[in-house]
Amino acid sequence: MNEVRMPGPAVVVGIDGSRSAVRAALWAVDEAMHRELPLRLVHVTPQPEFPEFSDERSPAGTAVRHAFRQIGATGKPVKVEAEIRHGRVADLLLEAARNAVMLCVGAIGISGSDTRKVGSTASEILGSARCPVAVIRGDHPPPGAASAVVVEIDETHESAACLELAAHEARLRAAPLRVLLRHRPIAHSGQRIATLTRVDRGVAAVHLERRLAPLRMRHPDLDIRALDPVGGTLDYLERHGHAVQLVVVGAGDAAHVRELVGPNGCGVLGRTHCSVLITARQRLL
Repeated sequence: MNEVRMPGPAVVVGIDGSRSAVRAALWAVDEAMHRELPLRLVHVTPQPEFPEFSDERSPAGTAVRHAFRQIGATGKPVKVEAEIRHGRVADLLLEAARNAVMLCVGAIGISGSDTRKVGSTASEILGSARCPVAVIRGDHPPPGAASAVVVEIDETHESAACLELAAHEARLRAAPLRVLLRHRPIAHSGQRIATLTRVDRGVAAVHLERRLAPLRMRHPDLDIRALDPVGGTLDYLERHGHAVQLVVVGAGDAAHVRELVGPNGCGVLGRTHCSVLITARQRLL
């Protein structure tokens, strides 16, 4: 009996021919190089195409070759692989990412028209992937830009994983790290207000600084700042999103993920061009 071999670890990128997917591939280059893993481009078509990769008439082949050229233009020595699969897009991307350390997709597919919203494929895979999922929006910050990586944490174990992943991304992308103290704001007269008293917020801020102390000792070169936005992450992004390149959030809090990538969050992220990185329930870092 022939043994079915699973693909080895890689950083997987969904490619569909859209500019958004190419941005995701370019964003993933540094991730793959840092981890010394291949960058695996996966294109999924609903029906088999013949011939495939070697034929200029194949949309799948054209999309993959274009991504190859854009990656090659960076001049970075990353190993690039490609797969063309046939079937349902979300299902096959999740299958391709079973052994991946990260799955990266563009926020908007080739058929998307509203750049403020996350596409259906990206939305579908967020809650099912076994690895972190990056939903990439907008262009990369220019060299020297101070666009921050933002993570919101509380006292949960998952928040510790979010903080570690956010610190990894901030160091990889030479970005400042902004750590938001998380408490559940409530709506009152159309405004989001804090649920903690001033004293409780002060105590929580002290605890947060204690949690950040070991991280600062391990990475003294990393610009880490703790913040306490009264209105939560969305309110912070509304005010400061122009200076944010990536928001890191835990997959275990489904409501918070929907807040960020659902209709309200997408409007904010679309206006600011922030990308979102959803951590895995079991981290693979």
